[in-house]
Amino acid sequence: MTQGSDDRGYARRGRLGGRDAAVDLDALIWQWPPDSQWNTDLMFENLAAIWPNFERRGVSHLVLARVLEDHDELRRYQVAIPGAEIKVCLITAPEEQRRARLLQRMPPGPSLDWHLERTIELDAILLRLAYEDFTVENGDRSVREVAQDVLTRCGWI
Repeated sequence: MTQGSDDRGYARRGRLGGRDAAVDLDALIWQWPPDSQWNTDLMFENLAAIWPNFERRGVSHLVLARVLEDHDELRRYQVAIPGAEIKVCLITAPEEQRRARLLQRMPPGPSLDWHLERTIELDAILLRLAYEDFTVENGDRSVREVAQDVLTRCGWI
């Protein structure tokens, strides 16, 4: 699982010699109004529902992009993906780069303002919690370099 990734693991396709997949878990939470914080309950239900589809197709490595603010969620990942060996990677970038990326991809308005504040808040939260198994810098590196680093650190290549 990666945290703070803009690259979402897509650069890794076909790199492991078998079948692998990537899911941006934010895509599994779109429901309003939410029924849990960040719609986490819905996300885990959806992940558990789609995992058997990947498993039937022989997927052996699954990259999940999502912020991990609650250590108890690791147990919920184990329930959603039985037998998974979970590695948590914190992907970081300097604040100036995170802000520039948000400004580049989002239109001005309340949503952008919220994300600009959240990136600073989240950086402090994740550094304090330190749930990651390892950290990978995503500053001025290419998507390929970051993906290679993550996969190497996971022991997948």
